[in-house]
Amino acid sequence: MDTLRRLDALARSGALITDAGSTKSAIVSLARVVIRRCQFLGGHPMAGKEKRGAGEADADLFAGRTYVLTPTREEDLRTPAAAEFLHWLGQIGATPLVMAPTSMTSSSPSLRTCRSWHPRLWRRQ
Repeated sequence: MDTLRRLDALARSGALITDAGSTKSAIVSLARVVIRRCQFLGGHPMAGKEKRGAGEADADLFAGRTYVLTPTREEDLRTPAAAEFLHWLGQIGATPLVMAPTSMTSSSPSLRTCRSWHPRLWRRQ
């Protein structure tokens, strides 16, 4: 959370800041207050490895994996920065899933029980 408080002054105007944590409510709430020059879009890739380091890198880590996005408003997904981020998620093979920030808690149910939302239209698929 301390890092989030410092990022706004370091980011260029129009940039997109995201995170990869599993809980969202507190992070998104703080970002709404401290991020002003650019945009914050909460995220949580449902991919990872137990091992760290460059030697463990995997170009296909996100291929076919869900990438949860937690915008606070529908418009958050329509900005140029968000559109570029969604493009890159597609390039790495990730599948975006939009959820409310309050849905992403440490006790969230399995994503298999969540309904998919179309990122651009914010409607159920």
